[in-house]
Amino acid sequence: MGIKIGLFSGYDPRPWVMKDHAEHDIAVLERLVATLEETGRYQVVWPGRQRSGWDRLCYTTQLAEAYAQELAQTEVVGVVNVHQTWTFPQTSQKVIANYAQLLKAKDATARPRLVLLSIQDTTVPGMVSGMATAGAYTQNGQSFCHVYGDFDDPVTLKELYAVLDMFDRRTKVEAQVREVVQGLHDVHAIEFGSFSLQMPTTRINQEELTKRWGITSESLDQQVFLDRAFSMFQWAGTPGRSAVKKILHPEVAEAVAKVYDAHPEKFSVISDRHTSRDKYALQVAMYIATRDIATERGASAVTIKCQDECSGQYATCCMATSFLGNDVDMNSRPKKVIPTSCETDMPTMYTQLFLHRLSGKPAGFGDFRYVKTDRRNKKEETVLAIVNCGQHPQYYAGREDDSLAEKQAATEYPGQEHFYAAGGAAVRMRTAGDQDVTVA
Repeated sequence: MGIKIGLFSGYDPRPWVMKDHAEHDIAVLERLVATLEETGRYQVVWPGRQRSGWDRLCYTTQLAEAYAQELAQTEVVGVVNVHQTWTFPQTSQKVIANYAQLLKAKDATARPRLVLLSIQDTTVPGMVSGMATAGAYTQNGQSFCHVYGDFDDPVTLKELYAVLDMFDRRTKVEAQVREVVQGLHDVHAIEFGSFSLQMPTTRINQEELTKRWGITSESLDQQVFLDRAFSMFQWAGTPGRSAVKKILHPEVAEAVAKVYDAHPEKFSVISDRHTSRDKYALQVAMYIATRDIATERGASAVTIKCQDECSGQYATCCMATSFLGNDVDMNSRPKKVIPTSCETDMPTMYTQLFLHRLSGKPAGFGDFRYVKTDRRNKKEETVLAIVNCGQHPQYYAGREDDSLAEKQAATEYPGQEHFYAAGGAAVRMRTAGDQDVTVA
């Protein structure tokens, strides 16, 4: 039968409009319903189907209430609000407002999944009415998608189908999303440092998160993990600023041997940016220190302010941010994923946490830095660079199903002296194409 989709048209109730245009626009709805059902993918719940005359259009308050009731009772996956030749914003708004309240009566967290389908024709009011209705939904805080075009155009229909199929996918993961939301009370976040680079977008209202979801957090100075990292070495002079005489921590020694000593060329892939053995060892120690502190304090997620307290004095924190969020450490041992962001970016940290809990996989973090579309070839190719100064879980090297050895072979550690006074190694890799990636 396909997925169950609601459909209606909130219509202009003026008598002359009804007389001159209603029959035409009812025919438009009938063709659209038939087109959707002929795909075999959709079961259309059109409240007007069982009605006669103009009542096949929703043009009164009473009809709006009845339409909303039927959409709620049939438990549609999503609703298509159609704007053909003549439509009216308020009647559409009335249907969705009533429908939303009926959903909330059963489940306080429920929200309508809504798509507006508007005719793209400047000679009739339907397009403008669709825009005005969208404005009304926006004022009411109702989220929606909006598709414009000719209702018989395959391109328009393809766009509509994509939205409806997205609604279906959302329905299928709804139980999982609820489980994640209901488990937010067990989240505890650690912030090492605060308010990096004076960027307000990295801030979040932690008190509101605690009040609403039970999420707790604490802020620690970077020196807390630096002191622990320094204790993993015997230093020739000032800890963190002098040569390493001896590595005291076995995990650090193992990582240096397996990664640096076995593949020193990976740390010189950019000719003028070489990372020393001691610097990499300190970065590994910073990872171990933050990991252990997070474990001891029961942290679900971590964010680290690297600049300039660490990057300008001792080393960048890229090993920590990359491997905390990975499912395997640099010594090839499986580990718990602790979603981690750079520069105390709290919204990003929580986004990574949500993606991880939904997927069970590591979540990366980067900036949209570069997009290039090559149209010279027959096959159009677009390259999107999602980059950061150095933090990416190694999970994203190559293809998702590549072996650990293949991912490790595809990972490089270029130096960062060009950017940061203290330097350090980044974690650089290339993700293979033709894979589905969720970007949030």
